[in-house]
Amino acid sequence: DKIDNTLTEIIIPSATWAIFSGHGTYQSILKLMMRVHTEWLPSSGYDFGNAPEIKVYYYSDDPTDTQYEIWLPVVPKA
Repeated sequence: DKIDNTLTEIIIPSATWAIFSGHGTYQSILKLMMRVHTEWLPSSGYDFGNAPEIKVYYYSDDPTDTQYEIWLPVVPKA
């Protein structure tokens, strides 16, 4: 197999992840991200972990109903 040299490999550290699923438009993922950070995280018993937040988009022919996930690295609050 040929490797695409325009891509960059990033090593994601091991983490515990809180995963949030949704569907809709680009605006709906922004709203979900805001709710996760302002509502869920402060009351969850967790803090943001030492890893990048990951957004997963699943291909859809309909841009108004895209499936997505937000993966939030978390650690228990001290």
